[in-house]
Amino acid sequence: MKRNYSTISFTLVCIGIFITIMPFPPLNIEYFGLWGIVFTGFMIYIIGVILGIIALLKKEKSFLKYISVSSILFGILFVMFFFAIIGQM
Repeated sequence: MKRNYSTISFTLVCIGIFITIMPFPPLNIEYFGLWGIVFTGFMIYIIGVILGIIALLKKEKSFLKYISVSSILFGILFVMFFFAIIGQM
């Protein structure tokens, strides 16, 4: 069975982004508290980006790998906005 890293990567990136922004209004759903849910979602997002890079290196024939790798910009912006919100930047 051939692994399709690009599809798994895109799915994990989408799930990670959704879980990461959940504690912030208007969703405001908390399972592990603010910090736990944000870090759990961000780790799922990072795993998705790593799988997207693996798909890019293995030269899979899918457009989803470009979407998941280009979401690195979202990760950088999220970290900057998150530090701006909590006042540590």
